[in-house]
Amino acid sequence: MVLFHQGNGISVSCYYIDPDLNAYAISSAQVYSNTPADFDFKLESLAQAFASLSELAEHLVSAVDIVFPVIHGRFGEDGGVQELLESHNIPFVGTGSVECRRAFDKYEASLALKEHGFMSVPNYLVQVIHCLQNTSIRFYFGKFYAYVVISFSY
Repeated sequence: MVLFHQGNGISVSCYYIDPDLNAYAISSAQVYSNTPADFDFKLESLAQAFASLSELAEHLVSAVDIVFPVIHGRFGEDGGVQELLESHNIPFVGTGSVECRRAFDKYEASLALKEHGFMSVPNYLVQVIHCLQNTSIRFYFGKFYAYVVISFSY
């Protein structure tokens, strides 16, 4: 997540939210790491950790003018970070939390597109219901086969 604060000029503040939803204030130099291990080392030694996402949001309320969320995957694309910003009235660039949540669910997104007259590739919804000990399932899902049972909707 990159955030801008206007003062006498424009300054950039960088924040990182890890997959476990731990938040850190990082320097822009930390963004340019050579390897994930290098980034992790810099995170442990140089970053300012926040106790919670709420603490990060409270910090942002007074520290920034606008947020540019540039975060990939869960929490970044599923509406989580947008919901956090909305709940604290922090202005941000991009799509709102409800729309992000709907778009993150690819099946729901395809239904919404079809509903509005857009073409969408054929798709199937696979839901986990119970275990199957099936060689085809093992082939396609590898070690995760035990968690998959197929219930199709089209």
